[in-house]
Amino acid sequence: MIDIDTLPVVIISSPRTGSTALSLTLHEKLGGVLFNEPGLDSLKLNNFLRHAALKKDFILKEHVSTLLKSYPNFDTTDCTVIRIKRKDFISQVVSSYISLRRKTWFYTENSQAYQDEIIAHDENSLKECFSYIKNQNSMCDNYKGRVDIELCYEDILTQFSNSQKTVLPKNYTDIVEWAKKIHEQT
Repeated sequence: MIDIDTLPVVIISSPRTGSTALSLTLHEKLGGVLFNEPGLDSLKLNNFLRHAALKKDFILKEHVSTLLKSYPNFDTTDCTVIRIKRKDFISQVVSSYISLRRKTWFYTENSQAYQDEIIAHDENSLKECFSYIKNQNSMCDNYKGRVDIELCYEDILTQFSNSQKTVLPKNYTDIVEWAKKIHEQT
């Protein structure tokens, strides 16, 4: 249950866990200023840090790996810190694989063109996704900072308001089965 009613909010995650959908849903509910992964760009990061120093009306969404690298002195004392994770590792990896192949990380109603797509199997790319997601999940799981609320994507996805799940290609089931086999071999 997404039961947050005050700002500021910091959302931490690993990739493909619904953190963007969560941040958009909370932004719609709470207002304020949404900062979506500003740590990836020094100008956006500086804008966020200036804003956070003056106002407490923000939602910050970052992957833990970026938070650890780009925010060494950021104080979350007055923030509600939410960690969102995913229960289904294979689905998380497959979502990463599909997004990597498409070079698309966020979907809207206009993304339906992807539903007729067939995505080729590239074992090296899939193995890279397994390694990347495993590493990112480990950083998220081992985050030493304070976490006020733990959420799982699978438990709250029906509450997301402003975004859409990854549009599944025609061969999605085939990709999932292939990914399971590759995972069992590693």
